[in-house]
Amino acid sequence: MTVAVAHSDLDLGVGRLTALSARPEARSRGVVLLVPGFTGSKEDFGGFLPLLAARGWEAWSYSQRGQADSAAPPGVENYTLALFASDVVAVAEQIGAGRPVHLLGHSFGGVVARAAAILSPGSFSDLTMLCSGPHGWAGRLEREATAIRSRGSAAWWNEDNPHTVGRPDAELIGGGIDVLVAHGAADLAWPQEWQAAMAFLLDGAYEIIPDAAHSPQLENPAATASVLDAFWSRGAVRAATRRPVRATQP
Repeated sequence: MTVAVAHSDLDLGVGRLTALSARPEARSRGVVLLVPGFTGSKEDFGGFLPLLAARGWEAWSYSQRGQADSAAPPGVENYTLALFASDVVAVAEQIGAGRPVHLLGHSFGGVVARAAAILSPGSFSDLTMLCSGPHGWAGRLEREATAIRSRGSAAWWNEDNPHTVGRPDAELIGGGIDVLVAHGAADLAWPQEWQAAMAFLLDGAYEIIPDAAHSPQLENPAATASVLDAFWSRGAVRAATRRPVRATQP
């Protein structure tokens, strides 16, 4: 039987963010939250959520502020990494009803998810960085960034990110959250050696998904679901023993 995907609205301080979810037929093994990349949206995971639900997970994805049909307030000041991260914490609180959720960020969504885990570690059972890296690098896609800025988009991440280089790893280690770093075997969006080094520095799990590139949830969904299911299963027992969390917004 095919698991249905439901459309939802999440009302946050920034406005209404749109979401997709899929729930297991039997009792849920836990709640997972998938954060899309910069040029993506909740639809990046639309066909993937049922695979997770079929494995017993209540799976959610949402479009971040400025993406697709989610709220898009004007002004670059509304698109800082801190605000993206605070949205993740708020969404996690809503869908988890105060219990920690399993957090995954894809590409730029991984940068946001990591910042959210640092901001409120008690809100998350663990963190998966999917096809994402420890920091940006100078000059990458600078031409595209300039074009987007000239058209008035307020959501472009500063790729140099000098204020994050080296610091997030130490902060994340201090939060005590289990980490998985995973990417497709042909992923070229972030240097793979950076992703492997990030996993090593965080004492995290590291998985290479075969027959996939930068979007393994689309290119090899079955293998991706298996990798995630195994990681979340290891953390589910610990998550069940945590006390409920009420996040504090900055």
